[in-house]
Amino acid sequence: MSHRSLSRMLAVRFAGTFALGLVVVGWWTHAGTTRLLRRQLDQSLRGAALLAADRFRTDTGPVAVESFLDRDRERYGDLINRYLILRDSAGRVIRSVPGFAADLPVDTGALRRARAGESAYVDGSWNHSGLREIFIPVATPGAPGEVVQVAASTAPLDAWVRSDLALLVGVVIALSALTFWGAGRLATSAVRPVREITDHAALVAAGTLDRRITAHADVEEFGGLVSVLNEMFDRLERAFEAQRRFVADVSHELRSPLAALQGEVEVALRKERSPDQYRATLRSALEETERLTALVGDLLWLTRVRGGLELPRRAAVDPNAVAREAVTRAGLLGGAPVRIQADFRHPGTATAMDPQLVGRVLDALIHNAVRYAPEGPISVTTDARDGGAAYVVEDRGPGVAAADLPHVFDPFYRADEARTRGDGMGLGLTVAATIARMHDGTLTASNRAGGGARFELFLPG
Repeated sequence: MSHRSLSRMLAVRFAGTFALGLVVVGWWTHAGTTRLLRRQLDQSLRGAALLAADRFRTDTGPVAVESFLDRDRERYGDLINRYLILRDSAGRVIRSVPGFAADLPVDTGALRRARAGESAYVDGSWNHSGLREIFIPVATPGAPGEVVQVAASTAPLDAWVRSDLALLVGVVIALSALTFWGAGRLATSAVRPVREITDHAALVAAGTLDRRITAHADVEEFGGLVSVLNEMFDRLERAFEAQRRFVADVSHELRSPLAALQGEVEVALRKERSPDQYRATLRSALEETERLTALVGDLLWLTRVRGGLELPRRAAVDPNAVAREAVTRAGLLGGAPVRIQADFRHPGTATAMDPQLVGRVLDALIHNAVRYAPEGPISVTTDARDGGAAYVVEDRGPGVAAADLPHVFDPFYRADEARTRGDGMGLGLTVAATIARMHDGTLTASNRAGGGARFELFLPG
C-alpha cells in the first residue's frame, strides 16, 4: 500500500489554492482593465467623431494632413490611429483623413442606424487588423443623411491584452512555484514533530514497553497526542504483564495436576499392586483429570465470552429460587459438615437474569467460602435493592488481606509469588465477575467487621 506525503499534500493544496486565488484576482483585474481601456477607446472615438462632424459641417474645404503621414500608413497608425470618413446617405466617401482611409469598409447596419439619428459602435477588420468604429449622423445644411465614420485599429489594445495576459500567467506560475516551495518548507517543519514522535513510538517494542515518548510532550499542539500514546503504552504494558502472568499461571495450573497425575501413574506402574491400590490411584487420577477438565472448560468459556460468542439467556425468574438451588447443590443442607444460613429476603418478584449463569456465580462464591472456612457457618442472603436483586455470601474464615482485595477476581491470583499447588484462587471468581459484567451487574469483595470474607453480587432489574 502506497503512502501519501502529508507535507507534500499540504504544500500542493496550499499552492493550488493560492494559485487559484491569483488566477481569479488576476483575471478579474485583467478583464476590468480591458473593459476600461475599451471604454476609453470608445469615448475617444466618440470625441473624435463629434469634432470631425463639427469640422465637416462648418468647413467644406480639404483637411490638411502631413504628406509623409498620409503616405506612411504604418507610422500614421502608430502615432495617430484615428481614421475619419464623411459619407453621404448612400455610404459613398465624401472626404477622408488621411486619404487612404477611404479604403475602410462600411458597416451597412451601423450606417443605417446613423442615418436614423443614432450613434452606432461596431467591430470590424481592415488590413488584417481589428478595428473599433463609430458612426454618427452629421446635420449638414442641404446634405441630409451624411454620416461621420471614425475608426481606430485595435492592434495596440490587442497587443497590450496579450502582453498583460502573458505577464499574468507568468506571475501566477512564478508565485505558485514560490508558494509551493514555501508551503513545502512550512509543512515539512510542521509535520517534523509528528515524525519524531513516530520515531520515538517505533522504539517501543514488546520488550521495552516501559519506555515512553518524550519528544514534543511540552508542545501544546502535540502534548495531547503524546499523552494519549503514553497512556496507550501504559495499558499495553499492563496488558502484556497480565498476559505474561496469566500464561505463567495457566502453565502452572496445568502442570501441577499433570505432574501429580504422571507421578501417581508412574508409582502405580513400578510394581504389582492390589486392586484396592489401583482403584485408589485411579480415583486420584480421576480427580486430577476432572480438575484439568474444569480448568480448560473455564478457559474456553472466558475466551468465548471475550470473543462475543457467549451471551446471557435472560429470563424472568425468582432470585430466591436460584439461590435455593445453589445452596442445595452445595450439599450444605441435611446433615452436611459445613453449616449454611440461608436468609431469603427478596420478595420473590421476577428479575431478568440467566439463572444458569447466576447459579454458577453462587456456586463459585459458596465453594470459595467453604474452601477458606470449612467449619462454617456460611451465610447466603438475598435481598431487593435499587430495582434489582442482591446476593450476599459471607464466611467466618480469615478474610482477605487489604492488599489482595483489588485482585481477588484476577485469574489465578496469589498473595505471594510462590506458585505452589493449591495457593491460587483459580478461575472461579474470575468467571463469577465476568458473569456479573455480562448482566451489567457488579461483584464486589470485602471483609466482615467480625472477621471473614463478604462477596456481594448485584443484578439490575
